[in-house]
Amino acid sequence: MHATPDANSVATTDKFPSSAAFDAINSALSDPAEKKTAIKQGNAVFAFTLKNAAGETESWHIDLKSKGEVNKGLGDKPTGEFGIRCLSSRY
Repeated sequence: MHATPDANSVATTDKFPSSAAFDAINSALSDPAEKKTAIKQGNAVFAFTLKNAAGETESWHIDLKSKGEVNKGLGDKPTGEFGIRCLSSRY
């Protein structure tokens, strides 16, 4: 498990193998031009909750409304009404 001191930071965890995707997205958003384009095109906050084989859940959000970053948790104000349910071990 890759841990960081900040509870809101993105961290890949062995319990949720797909969490690596959030780190990859956050890395791509570290480029100022990519971040600007993503915010312009996304214009929303997307929240995701993954469930692993043990039944544990963990949430992340991608803020493409103002900050252009990924963090743990559902975020302040996710926009839109959508949900994605999948087992973390399959993605």
